[in-house]
Amino acid sequence: MADPGTTQLVVTAIAALGGLGGLGGVLAAVLGRGKLRAESAQIVTASAVQLVNEMQEEAAGARGELRTLRTEVAAMAAELHRIRVAIYDPAATLQSIRLAANAPTGVNGRDPY
Repeated sequence: MADPGTTQLVVTAIAALGGLGGLGGVLAAVLGRGKLRAESAQIVTASAVQLVNEMQEEAAGARGELRTLRTEVAAMAAELHRIRVAIYDPAATLQSIRLAANAPTGVNGRDPY
């Protein structure tokens, strides 16, 4: 016959788990961990794919903006060069410098000619 203390311990444990249904729940949780891990991995993977796609879209937008800015900077540098040349021209007049500074520009400040 089993020790009364051990029997009491087993009965108390079963009661604490809610009878056999509670014990079944604990067993199902232990056995279902693999499925939970697989579902968690799928969720993490889907989230990572979404974040990577968003970052790629942002990077593409940033590259487009960078191209535009480079074009504008090149146009500004050309305009500054034109004005500098007009200023340092030995035959420069105030009128010629003003004309150089106000010369018409094309798209993004590029010379239309």
